[in-house]
Amino acid sequence: MAKTTAKKTKKTNARITVLNVLKRIRKLFDDRKNWTRGASARDKWGHWVPPRNKSAVRWCLLGAICLKAHKLPDRGSEIEIRLKNLTGDRTVSLININDSQGYRKVIKLLDKAIAEGPW
Repeated sequence: MAKTTAKKTKKTNARITVLNVLKRIRKLFDDRKNWTRGASARDKWGHWVPPRNKSAVRWCLLGAICLKAHKLPDRGSEIEIRLKNLTGDRTVSLININDSQGYRKVIKLLDKAIAEGPW
């Protein structure tokens, strides 16, 4: 019985953590200036930089996942899969949603994912 309880607690904590990551991404994108398209992240001059680079000031949805979920092994992939599932098309790319459908779609998707929590 103790094993089952420990397992459930660990799973619950992981779900809460994923939800917290989503909330952090959403908070990051509260200011539209922190969002970009066409690159995972950009510096203040608009040049591409890796998402976790100190000079990054704007991120796409996937770059923000990399930034905020990097301490959670495999959680970035889980977040990506769940966001794709919420679109109704598991084959869709988050890059496509970000770059083709834009900021408002990204915000709506994050809001929907957060509302469906806890994960």
